Amino acid sequence: MSKKKHRCPNGQPMEDLTQKPLRGSDVRLITAEELRKLLGISRSTLDRAIRSDPAFPQPRRLSSGRLIRFVHAEVLDYISGLPCAEYSDHAFDPNSFSD
Repeated sequence: MSKKKHRCPNGQPMEDLTQKPLRGSDVRLITAEELRKLLGISRSTLDRAIRSDPAFPQPRRLSSGRLIRFVHAEVLDYISGLPCAEYSDHAFDPNSFSD
């Protein structure tokens, strides 16, 4: 009898999510709520990103139940890889200060 491979919502096999070895002292886990607050997004936007953006950090299941967490370092890597915002209004300079 073959064992059924579990897949994440984005279609990746669960085994693919653990390609990078994680060392216990380096790992900080955050909840979906903490991730939402960090990114400033809604629950539905978070769910959509998990399912459709291959670069988005995937959750880790910590038990056989519904307990999931995100690896904080992976989230920071994702954020640092986002493109910088460009201002089209050159009259506004966020770095200038008026006295």
